[in-house]
Amino acid sequence: MDWRRCGLSLWGRQKLIAPPTKQRLPVHRDRLSSLAECLWLEPYPSGARAAICLTDHADYDTVEKLELLADLFVKTDFRLTKSVFPHSDPVGSKCEPGMDVAEYAAAVARLYEHGSEIAYHGFGPRVAAPPVEECARRAAALRRFQPSTWIDHGTGPYLFSRRGLLGDGRELTRFLEPHGVRNYWSYVDIWENPFRDLSTWHARADREILWDFVSGTRRLRPKRPGQLATLLVQALKNLYGTDHATAIRRAPLGVANWVAALRHRRRLQALRASPFVLYGLDGRDFTLSQAGTWVFDTVLLNHPTVQLRPAVIDRLREDSGLLLGHSYLSCEHSHIAGNSVIGSRGRLRVSPMFAANLKHIAERQRRGDVVSVSFAALRESLMAFSRASLSRTETGWSALGEERGGVAVVAGDPNALSDARIRGTATTIRRNDLSLMHLQPGR
Repeated sequence: MDWRRCGLSLWGRQKLIAPPTKQRLPVHRDRLSSLAECLWLEPYPSGARAAICLTDHADYDTVEKLELLADLFVKTDFRLTKSVFPHSDPVGSKCEPGMDVAEYAAAVARLYEHGSEIAYHGFGPRVAAPPVEECARRAAALRRFQPSTWIDHGTGPYLFSRRGLLGDGRELTRFLEPHGVRNYWSYVDIWENPFRDLSTWHARADREILWDFVSGTRRLRPKRPGQLATLLVQALKNLYGTDHATAIRRAPLGVANWVAALRHRRRLQALRASPFVLYGLDGRDFTLSQAGTWVFDTVLLNHPTVQLRPAVIDRLREDSGLLLGHSYLSCEHSHIAGNSVIGSRGRLRVSPMFAANLKHIAERQRRGDVVSVSFAALRESLMAFSRASLSRTETGWSALGEERGGVAVVAGDPNALSDARIRGTATTIRRNDLSLMHLQPGR
């Protein structure tokens, strides 16, 4: 219940309602005869050990790139939150596809039918908001995908992380509420480009800046001065934040820039020491929040081919981590190592290394170790986890799913669950040395 743990506090403090400083919580203790008697609730869908939730931004999309990636995602059973522009707004040579481009909309629909979430990436690729009447038309264009997540694009004043006001003075969140939007990106990356530990829950210290630089340097192929410079700039951003790092680069001798950067650095350290990652506008962690609107922080992944390699995914599994990533899977910048889509002799193709990474994730998913999930599905699972109850009784355990929530997952020793009596239907899964039981809402 500390708003400084919310990424939005770095520049949207006024949007957070500070929670009370104290709250009484009852704590009950009961000793078990053995560990085998213990049951617990699992947070991630299907009781997976770790969760991968990528939010892919539409900035560099083309029809061809999205079709290539959609083929791979369906083949490997990979799900994500795909942000799209509701409408394209061509300016000069810039023409990012939106849902008004039939071929692009067809690729988006294929992802949606496979289980990915379709999210807003602003109302369009330009900085300014369209007129309110046009915003309504663009919202209607996404209605069939039932979007519940909004991801800011750029730094236009109408965006959630900025002023959040449309042209007629209406709040963006109030405008989007009837359209079903309940989730907002904070426009904050807790960390930029980790190469060792992907979990967004992970508490990070300054020493990891050096570790990531060394690890990233080893992974760059080929090693060019420009790529090494990119990693150095990334280290500067992780020290002082993106805006302050940019100011220092432009005027390295400016005393005011360094003073502001050092002040911001202390706020970054407080946030990263114990991040909430998922929280409500009431300034509470998601397990305590009573707000209908959720905000989420991310880690930035610019090098998915090397950052999603099997060893790193396996570490995420061992840590029961959550990767809540901010990515540009269509980006082809030459200074970024490990592009998902690469050009070869004038033709685009999926990077073999990226495809191999997703194949490994698919294998882990089949085992139940890892799950790839959209943000909407992640929220449903976490809400079911935090609002289900599990209590010790004289004869065993009592579990109850929230009446209107999602499916909660109870886990434990197979013997502890073998004699369970459930009012209604339940699905029990045996996984390694555990049993998992899906607890339906109200059961």
